Amino acid sequence: MELPDFSMAHKLENVDLCDCSSLRSVHPSILSLHTLVKLDVDHCHELESLESETHLESLSDLQASGCGLKKFCLSSNKLETIYLRETRLEILDLPIGRFTKLRSLLILHGERLRSLPIKELCCLTNLTEFQVLEFKQEIHTEELRSLFYAWRNLEILCLDGWSYLSEIPGNIKCLTRLQNLSLQRSGVETLPPCVSHLSSLTGIYLFGCKRLKSILGLPPMLKALDANDCTLLETVSSDSLVFSPCWFQFKNCVKLDECSLGFIEESTHFSLTSACGTAFNYLDLARYPGNRVPKWMKYKQMTEASNTIQFMTEASNTIQFTCNLERAIGILFCCVAPHRHLRSLGQRPLVTCYITCDDIVTKSSPYNNQRLYELDSDHVFIWPRKGFPFGTRTGDDVKISCEFFLEWRDHGKMYCNHKVPLEACGVHVIYDSESEPGSGQKRKRVADIGVEDGVPPTKRLNNSWISQPAPLGLALQLGLATTKSNKSHDNFICHPLQLKFMRKKKQEDPLQLKLNINSDRYSLMLVNIY
Repeated sequence: MELPDFSMAHKLENVDLCDCSSLRSVHPSILSLHTLVKLDVDHCHELESLESETHLESLSDLQASGCGLKKFCLSSNKLETIYLRETRLEILDLPIGRFTKLRSLLILHGERLRSLPIKELCCLTNLTEFQVLEFKQEIHTEELRSLFYAWRNLEILCLDGWSYLSEIPGNIKCLTRLQNLSLQRSGVETLPPCVSHLSSLTGIYLFGCKRLKSILGLPPMLKALDANDCTLLETVSSDSLVFSPCWFQFKNCVKLDECSLGFIEESTHFSLTSACGTAFNYLDLARYPGNRVPKWMKYKQMTEASNTIQFMTEASNTIQFTCNLERAIGILFCCVAPHRHLRSLGQRPLVTCYITCDDIVTKSSPYNNQRLYELDSDHVFIWPRKGFPFGTRTGDDVKISCEFFLEWRDHGKMYCNHKVPLEACGVHVIYDSESEPGSGQKRKRVADIGVEDGVPPTKRLNNSWISQPAPLGLALQLGLATTKSNKSHDNFICHPLQLKFMRKKKQEDPLQLKLNINSDRYSLMLVNIY
């Protein structure tokens, strides 16, 4: 199929060639029209190139997915998006200075690309989204560094499948507007500590990074961290805290060390407890290798406090506890999915908790746990539920029972359900005083903070103390919280502050810090000392 000459069509604005499966080329006259506004060549399977030496002054809408495109060389100052999906692109040519308004560049099949035009890409200073998937050529750290300096407005960075990408340069902290960072199936080995400076970053996706060994920084407003199937991952740590409910995923990360597992446990506590102050999302969940219930889960028997949890001796998968429904604003469930059962069942089992109160029974399950059969070891699941489904009852404490099962449905026996008790499980009730953002435990809003040398707060997200030699240099990390009012945290924002200083007194002398802030709008919180 060939197109005629359109050079005399001086007012032509829209050229729709979608689904012209036999089209081999777009006539040069069309790609020379200064009036051309929209060009659609989607699913033109035989089309191999889009190239023109003419600068298209009016082109603002380009559709070129699902075609056999091998070479792209067009330019337009009005084009805001280049979206090339299901192409065989080999050459990407972006003339310098000819894409002043380009905001999104998406190439979803870049495995055949011979190279990236780094100098040309550095000129795209208005770029907010860069997605080039499956790029198989070597990329140098210096090249990425130059791109990061140029892309100060970038919000989405997706480098999935970049197998030769081994290092993320430290100047990624220049991307202060970055919201999503996706490096899935890439060759990256370390997520650097400077990631914690990206205050706008809410999603980090590292699924299938087989060379990843360490995650050394987490941003404060993180909502999703997917490190599933990072089989070499050993270390997860951060000097900053996550101030929002987060989806922590570490499926099959079987090499995580004890310190990292402890950090994940405490981060989950902090994250999901903070979520109760606002609202739970159905994605809020933690999953990581292990066979123990976190210590902060109130699963051991206590007799006096009404908000404690008691194990029943008759059935190890049942937990009974008393709860004040007027004060309780949420509940966290935890169980260990045993690998020995997951492999033997094979019918896509589900982790489920049956909650009973006053003969009312309801179910709760972690989101997206259908693929449990893919787990290579025992895994811990922790998931939240906001409030209780037991009406508006208030006043006296009520008894609640939670039963944990691994269950599946047998389609060959009239859809009969089968259940296997889960031996390791726990429940944690969250009360209004515990849900203040900024802490897994009750957050004290303080004007005076006293710090004693030798026992600084641990980097893990709790208020416990650890004993270690007093350092000569300390750094104090604070959070300046902005809220609507003193009682509402719906619009909680943490503005991280850091103060660094050196000791002047003797090492054994106690160190006293006094910090004051006088404002109805702001409150100062101690985040970390290290």
